Amino acid sequence: MAEGDSELQDLYREALLDYFHSGAHKGTLDPADVRAHGINPVCGDEIELTMTLAADGRIDKARFSGHGCVISQASSAMMAEALEGKTTARARELAGAFKDMMLSKIPLESLPEELEAAKSLEG
Repeated sequence: MAEGDSELQDLYREALLDYFHSGAHKGTLDPADVRAHGINPVCGDEIELTMTLAADGRIDKARFSGHGCVISQASSAMMAEALEGKTTARARELAGAFKDMMLSKIPLESLPEELEAAKSLEG
């Protein structure tokens, strides 16, 4: 691994830990206009996403709760952050791009700008 690659990996690791420890977007919105729940059957990570919608249909607030590894918690915070202020149609596009990136179907360089923080999940 080249020296620059190691420094980049350290930076990505720091970004993940910052999201994990920040507490930003953690919690549950009640009442919520949108509620989604997911469990990773392989590792047992569990996330519930709740969102409220503004009068214009945009996502006003997005929060997540649950348990799991640093990556699942940090990526949930990243996604919640990216969704706020977006239309539900754009939110679906971002969620699809994020899923494709996690399944290695698209290169990191093609991620939408709103998902810039998700590049720290590489590897």
